[in-house]
Amino acid sequence: MTYSLLQPLPAADPCATDSPPVVVRERVIRGLKQAPVALLVAPAGYGKSMLLSQWAQRDARPFAVVALREVTTSPPAAAASATEWMRHST
Repeated sequence: MTYSLLQPLPAADPCATDSPPVVVRERVIRGLKQAPVALLVAPAGYGKSMLLSQWAQRDARPFAVVALREVTTSPPAAAASATEWMRHST
């Protein structure tokens, strides 16, 4: 398993003509701001990093991203690893 802290991504310039439009998911971000813990799972290209960047810009709480890069056959083991990481990072 690999763990990493996500640095906020630079905000997209809405005036740039060569940039694709940015979808701001306000409703999702409001839900994340109320959650003590969030699990974000989606295939590549679905906007996870963009959503995390937008969340970081709108929520004053510190947060970290635990990237589970290895496939695990035991979800409880993955949860235990993430819990252990959070315990040592605070």
